[in-house]
Amino acid sequence: MTKLRIIGAAAAALVLLFPLSATATAAPDDTAARAAGKNWDTIGHIEGSLHQACRVSVDSGAKWRIYNRVDARQAEIPAGAMMKVLRKGVPTGAKWKSGYVTPGNISNVGSVLMPRKPGYQIEASMYSQMGGGGGVVKIASLNRC
Repeated sequence: MTKLRIIGAAAAALVLLFPLSATATAAPDDTAARAAGKNWDTIGHIEGSLHQACRVSVDSGAKWRIYNRVDARQAEIPAGAMMKVLRKGVPTGAKWKSGYVTPGNISNVGSVLMPRKPGYQIEASMYSQMGGGGGVVKIASLNRC
């Protein structure tokens, strides 16, 4: 009789624990899930860090949303990236900046919104304590997310 009680208690414990485990693993962090699912394109690199981006058409095709992140998992030193939207070569105020990302980490995902009109372009750059650089990135060359 004692063995049956122990088996019954163990079975009841499993029934109670299983739904909790399933719930905890079924709802991962939304940002991490969205970041993992993107088709990242490397648009720059410095000291082992990668500036990665991809694009999505939004507002019924009137604009691009360009998602960005810094992948510093193979980095040697802290590094960061930024992206600005330009109109006829002049910054519009739409920008994203990662800040410094320490080696072994991936930055939060950010984005900029750019109209799909002539005269608009994006400028991307990377930086570290050792220096930096960048330039204009062609939207058509970016992977779609």
